[in-house]
Amino acid sequence: MRKIVYLSFVVATLQLYADDGATQPQTTSLFFYTRLISDAKNRTSVDENFVPNFYLGRYWQFEPGLRIGQTAASPTAYYLLKAELQSKYFYDIARVFARTSQSVTNFPKPQSSQTSEFVAVETKYPVATHLMLFLSVGYVFSATQTNQLNFAPIIDGSVNNFFAFNMALRYLYSKAGFIEAIFGTYDALSIYLTQQPFLQLTNEYAISKRFTFTGYIRYQYSNEITTVNNYFIGLGMRTKI
Repeated sequence: MRKIVYLSFVVATLQLYADDGATQPQTTSLFFYTRLISDAKNRTSVDENFVPNFYLGRYWQFEPGLRIGQTAASPTAYYLLKAELQSKYFYDIARVFARTSQSVTNFPKPQSSQTSEFVAVETKYPVATHLMLFLSVGYVFSATQTNQLNFAPIIDGSVNNFFAFNMALRYLYSKAGFIEAIFGTYDALSIYLTQQPFLQLTNEYAISKRFTFTGYIRYQYSNEITTVNNYFIGLGMRTKI
């Protein structure tokens, strides 16, 4: 099943070569952000996230990522590494991407390691002059090992495959900035279970031609919207290189 999904991804992206439309601006960027997280038991953690983005010719982008997390009890609580291949938006409507990621949780116990492979299609639609709707859906192949810290991809382990999605409504309040409301289960690094989605409000503003500030607040719940899972505050900066 996994091979069929990845083959479908390759076939779909080959269609991009038939598109002679406008290409995306080819700029390498670095996105750095930090998150403050509080869960339902008032346990807090902080992490630092690094997400560079590189253009690979006209049709492709490569986006690796690194997360380093700390808690009050452990300065090396968790880590995450990802590698993601993204297509350009073809006809300025849709793109596809494939991601593989490895996460390791050292604290709280028990220790665990997880390998995730994620394939998705993202689309965008102009709703009004300053309003844009983003819709995306994908599928996650996941394998987990408990009581082990494994930085290599997991071949065996507990398997949990599931759908992931995002819905976002973006309002452009100026040429330099926008506000975005999001309901979904994944972001630049994280992929959450379908029954653990989040609601998020994001503000992004370009303070210069090279630097863009971003900040967000997020509420994540389990199954029912009144069942708190986590609260997030994120602050970051994106820079063009």
